[in-house]
Amino acid sequence: MTKLSIKVGNLEVFAETTDENPETVKAILENLPVKGEAQRWGEEIYFFVPFDIASEAHKSLRAECDPGEIGFWPENPALAIFFGKTPISTGDKPRAYSPCAFFAKLSAPLDKAALSAVEDGSEIVVSKAK
Repeated sequence: MTKLSIKVGNLEVFAETTDENPETVKAILENLPVKGEAQRWGEEIYFFVPFDIASEAHKSLRAECDPGEIGFWPENPALAIFFGKTPISTGDKPRAYSPCAFFAKLSAPLDKAALSAVEDGSEIVVSKAK
């Protein structure tokens, strides 16, 4: 597992890669650091990335996830950080707009208030943690 740093505005949170989609993890790590412009969709922060990952790298794609999970959205290449309900959630869990390849999870405790304060247009940078 590799530890990641996610900086957005004045906020820095950490995450660790998981073993759910190892080829996706490998491809993400090869493209770090990556930065973009944060966008909000309910309790999700996402940003478009300048790379794509071959679909065969994703062993499993799913839309529903747990708060804190981070996914690669292959439909329009983006990284998405889920910390609560999205506009299409059917219960208490986050739900992606369309299936993602989940590859990391935010370290506990999940600071939902700080993540909720992230504004559209903020610069976001994901890198390997030091």
